[in-house]
Amino acid sequence: MNQEQLRRVREALQQARAQLADSGVRDEALGRLVPAGRRWMLPRRAHFVSLGRVWRVGILLISTSDDRLHLLGVTTRAVQPGHHRNTAVAIEERREVQLLAWKGPFVEGDVVNYDTIEIDLAHDAIDTEANPLLVRDGVVMVQWDRGQSGAAPRPFADYLREQVALRIDPTS
Repeated sequence: MNQEQLRRVREALQQARAQLADSGVRDEALGRLVPAGRRWMLPRRAHFVSLGRVWRVGILLISTSDDRLHLLGVTTRAVQPGHHRNTAVAIEERREVQLLAWKGPFVEGDVVNYDTIEIDLAHDAIDTEANPLLVRDGVVMVQWDRGQSGAAPRPFADYLREQVALRIDPTS
């Protein structure tokens, strides 16, 4: 991505951020789940670290405060989980993560996004597998799933405009 393309991406992000803020679209928490482990020979419990606030816009998470952009990862809610009623391991693991979010640095009821991938807007990082942005014929494009052959890339600015409009008015 050259400097002009990067400028256009940042401009589109600033416009999207302004529209979302002016419209009062609810933001969500961005966090990092730190697994249990040891530090200085002392056991540490798994916990969440807050990384800021974001708006979910399609497959992207746009930072409310700067030009950081993340690819959507996993979400949970910061609410007190109910009692164990299930023997399924996956459901119990999600319940434990929900409990960590509830005990963590988030407001009760908040949607918490974690295990996201920060999208590096630098030129040398644009063609990585995890980056949904690519450049075709001088236009920055976004592709939902680079592994799918049927998912056609769309111009980034158009995608962002459409997704922001849907967040502001889902019935449009």
